[in-house]
Amino acid sequence: MLTLSGISNSSGRVAQTRNFVLGPSDNSEEAWRALDEKVNTYPGQRTFKAIGVGGGAFVDSMLGAVEGVIGSAIHEESVQSRPSAKGSYVSVTIGPVTVQNRDQVVRIYAAMREDERLKWYM
Repeated sequence: MLTLSGISNSSGRVAQTRNFVLGPSDNSEEAWRALDEKVNTYPGQRTFKAIGVGGGAFVDSMLGAVEGVIGSAIHEESVQSRPSAKGSYVSVTIGPVTVQNRDQVVRIYAAMREDERLKWYM
C-alpha cells in the first residue's frame, strides 16, 4: 500500500519536514494523473487556491472558472480572499467543492490559467 509519506519520499521530500510537494517532478499531466489516482478518490471534495492581480475582478474570475466547470454556484462562505501585505496581489481560496472526477480538476485548472492575471495556483 502506497502512503503519503511514501509518495513524498519518492518525490524527493524528506519525511517529517515542512517541505511541500505540489506535483510530480516531471510536471506533465500524465504524471499528475498517475499520482492523483494513487491519493484521491472521486467524487470528492477539493479546494482551489490562486494568487493574482486585479483585486475583486480576479477573485470573480477564479470563482467563475470553478463554477463554470462544476456547473453550479458556489456558496459565498466557500470563497475567501485576502490582499497581500502591500496590496499588489490577492489570494483566493475556493472550496471545498465537490468534483466528480480528475478530468474536472484538470478543466478547472485550465480555466484558471486562461486569466492572464493569474500568477500562482494550487
